[in-house]
Amino acid sequence: MLAKTFGGSGYDIACATAKSAIKYQLTTHDSRLTTAIDFNPTFKEHLYFVHLNQKQNSREGIQHYKNLTIDKTEYIEQISEITQKLIHANELDEFCYYLEVHENIVGNVLNLRKVKEIYFSDFPGTVKSLGAWGGDFILVASDESPEMITTYFQQKGFSTLLSYKDMIL
Repeated sequence: MLAKTFGGSGYDIACATAKSAIKYQLTTHDSRLTTAIDFNPTFKEHLYFVHLNQKQNSREGIQHYKNLTIDKTEYIEQISEITQKLIHANELDEFCYYLEVHENIVGNVLNLRKVKEIYFSDFPGTVKSLGAWGGDFILVASDESPEMITTYFQQKGFSTLLSYKDMIL
């Protein structure tokens, strides 16, 4: 029903009903593959979610993606490989590297500026868009102190910051 009305992937619905971390993949236009994964990184105390004080229009983001006239196959394969590397990353630096590679690919494909460039160019860490590009939340990874990270985002006007342990089941 979602594909025929809203046009989304169904990822948010899969997440809402999941009992653990998942890997989610559209395998065909009408088929989705949801796989439970073990994602409990040793560096989780360095991961945060920040609300961007705005609601991204998911329909517009979906339509923008669907209107792209490029062959997305190569990019989808690259993103799938990066996903595997993120799931199995053992160190924060490795995780951040792959988040940034992911963000660069998606930004280039969508021809949109990265959220870090727009709002947080001086942030000492990695900033990754979540959901529709420039969506409601970002994932932040940094080895700075929680106090420093909280202060940084509050000074920028973003007061909703959740730690990984507070956000994840």
